[in-house]
Amino acid sequence: MAVVQNGIPQGSPILPILASFYTAPLLELFLPKPMLTTTPIPDKPTEVHMFMYVDDGKLFVSSLSLETNILLLQAGYIRADKWLRSAGLSSDYLK
Repeated sequence: MAVVQNGIPQGSPILPILASFYTAPLLELFLPKPMLTTTPIPDKPTEVHMFMYVDDGKLFVSSLSLETNILLLQAGYIRADKWLRSAGLSSDYLK
């Protein structure tokens, strides 16, 4: 396996632009989806959303129940982690 000898240096002005193009499909996983049912959901949760800036991301959700929020965020994290792995990336658990 050949070692890559080039790349974009940390702090490069083009890095945020390239990172946005590269991670756009990840953000698309969390785009709002049309409601298919009008049946009320007990805890009134929102969909899981994601914000990103370069290599920092944040998942968020809101409902009337902490337990519901935790379950939805865990499911969102699993979706994001699966995408990252498919793109040859991984989460930084130390932050």
